Amino acid sequence: MRRAAAESLRSLDAVRKVTTWLCRVTEQHSTRILEFDARVGGRYRLEVTTPEGSRLLLSGTYREIEPPERLVFTWQWEEDPDFGETLVTVEFHARGNSTELVLTHERFSSTERRDRHAIGWNGCFDRLTELLKA
Repeated sequence: MRRAAAESLRSLDAVRKVTTWLCRVTEQHSTRILEFDARVGGRYRLEVTTPEGSRLLLSGTYREIEPPERLVFTWQWEEDPDFGETLVTVEFHARGNSTELVLTHERFSSTERRDRHAIGWNGCFDRLTELLKA
């Protein structure tokens, strides 16, 4: 879990620009939306390209959508069936003139996979912070 304070995040502008920050561990990563049905039961599918040129497919289903406070969705790397389906919960809490984002990513099959995703999410938050400062 990581907490990030960000002005104007509550408006979810950053979510609308998801490809500029999600799965962007470094600035050299890129993300492309292949499917985006943002409703409970709807699916998303993203293509992530690494700096080395590898393409990874990420998909999941929206479980809860409660704008602007909460978003819950499943997370599955398609190339790695052993990864299993994990669960991501994103919560937004008003904190005066800013918003605190609390992200919980759970149900990992190993601590190694959890730790690798923590590194990835921290990179995403770095991109999100840059987006919100612009």
